Amino acid sequence: MADQAAERIKEQIKYETEVFRAALLITVATIGGTLSLFLGTLTPLRTVLAGAGIVVSIVGVVSVWRQDRIIRALIARIEENTK
Repeated sequence: MADQAAERIKEQIKYETEVFRAALLITVATIGGTLSLFLGTLTPLRTVLAGAGIVVSIVGVVSVWRQDRIIRALIARIEENTK
């Protein structure tokens, strides 16, 4: 029974890690796109888009941080179950 629980947690860690990677890549791409908007002349449209990019980037960073915490908690749960 404990082996099944550990295996299920391991599979969940694999899934959470893939979500983490996707969120990290999306966040990096969003930050890069936002920074590129500042390289040209600042128009009202570019300013609005850059502001939206900053908001999306902040949400992305928070979601990546949260995903990291979830993965670490799952790893700790496996360590507790194996003792």
